[in-house]
Amino acid sequence: MLDENLRNQKTVSAGLDTIIDSPLPTAIWLRGNHADISDHRRRPDISPFSRRRGGDRWSLRSYVGLELTPSDSLVLNGELNHEKSLSESNILAGPENDFELEENRQSDRNFLFGLYNHEFGYRDQLTVAAGFGSSQLDVATLNLSSTIPFTDRFEAERNRFTYLSANYAKGLGALDLRIGAEWSDVRTNTVSADYDFSRGIIDPSTAPFTYRYRTKEARAYLDLRYHPAEALVVQGQIEGVARDFGDYSDELLNWRLGASYEPVEGQWLRAAFVRQSRGLFDFSFRPVAIVGLQPNSVPSFRQSRGDSLIVRWDAEWSDRLFTAVEYQDQQLEAVGYAVPDLPVDIAGFPVSVKRISAQANLWLGGNVGLRAAYAYTDSAIEGAFISGDNVSQAIGPTFGCATAGFGPGFICTYELGDQLPFVPGHFARASLVWTVPAPVRLKATISGSYIGGQTDDLRMPTENVTLFDAKIEWEPLDRRLALNLALLNLLDKRYESATSVAAPRLTVVAGVRVRF
Repeated sequence: MLDENLRNQKTVSAGLDTIIDSPLPTAIWLRGNHADISDHRRRPDISPFSRRRGGDRWSLRSYVGLELTPSDSLVLNGELNHEKSLSESNILAGPENDFELEENRQSDRNFLFGLYNHEFGYRDQLTVAAGFGSSQLDVATLNLSSTIPFTDRFEAERNRFTYLSANYAKGLGALDLRIGAEWSDVRTNTVSADYDFSRGIIDPSTAPFTYRYRTKEARAYLDLRYHPAEALVVQGQIEGVARDFGDYSDELLNWRLGASYEPVEGQWLRAAFVRQSRGLFDFSFRPVAIVGLQPNSVPSFRQSRGDSLIVRWDAEWSDRLFTAVEYQDQQLEAVGYAVPDLPVDIAGFPVSVKRISAQANLWLGGNVGLRAAYAYTDSAIEGAFISGDNVSQAIGPTFGCATAGFGPGFICTYELGDQLPFVPGHFARASLVWTVPAPVRLKATISGSYIGGQTDDLRMPTENVTLFDAKIEWEPLDRRLALNLALLNLLDKRYESATSVAAPRLTVVAGVRVRF
């Protein structure tokens, strides 16, 4: 349960984990989750008159794994997801300041996936996989414009998708080879129509506008990992991509190259260059790491491309102290993201992100450990960039920011070289962890975080802030019962996460899990 002054969330979860030996060795994992959300925080991203009303969401997830023979295995995965969120406004309210529904947003996502693996022998295997699914998003919006009398609107998007994959992996002495291919296909149907909020239906007096398109992507890749000596590993990957979007098509060549070297025992040096393009789906069976290195996750557009240079030094100084230092230089074709606490859409292309981070893990003795991390990020807008173009202009002509060329309807202008909004220049975190082993199974954590050097979607600097959290986890009764309690923003710090947007204060998150 999550509780604040203006929002309350109640969550109920249930799950089943079991193993069946007959007639086939089978592992079953099932999870169900339902959350009811009451949320009355203001929404300055839409207008000063708007606030959230809350909503609900539920999900069902399952995994089934079968060992058909000692050399053959099958995995099935299915998911059902539904989410509903509401917003309301008092811009048309009378003396009693009543709120009325402004936006009704509902989404559904269903997915079925299967994987088959066959081992021909040691370091010799074939994997094939297929996935099918659909998603649906419906948004009904009550128009509250005080400038132009637009009608209420209904927007819907339907997607049906298919994913196919096959790869073969073979070990040849010091060389590991993997070759494979993937196919993705998404069919999209969008509908836009006038909406009658009083009756909750599409306005029958006007014809809706529909648009259909299809996106296809094929990938073929070859990955080679060579281990010529105990201290040296070299890995490379080449990937061809063919894409079709309506009448547009193109081909890309991506590649990755990296090496790992241990000059002395306990010291590891790794470096890699990665050129990759994001696929239609977030999962893939192609190797995603090069000598264990991956680019930092970024909220990029589907099918956009990025280059990443990565250098990392890991060190084991003793049986008590471990450290790591990493540098990443990323050149990104396009980014797109929304800020969860005030869902303002942010997008731009291209951008650059340079980040250096350091972390240390120290065993203090007994059951106490200390972890500390720091990251410095230098991000820059290098082309067209916009934030807040999705807001409702209920009371005036200007919201959000944009680079020159997007027109006059923005309150501020981004300049080339400006840092990305909501990407902090400095982030530090330290945690102290105390554990009690079985049979008690207790874990307590207290941590502090610093966020500084950040700007918001209006190009205004946000407050540098230090926050403290506390968390306790307990698994008594031979782990049949699991209890957890977290206090976020422990000292009830008052600050703004963006201009005129109050950040969450002291937040209590509590959970209970029962195993049968």
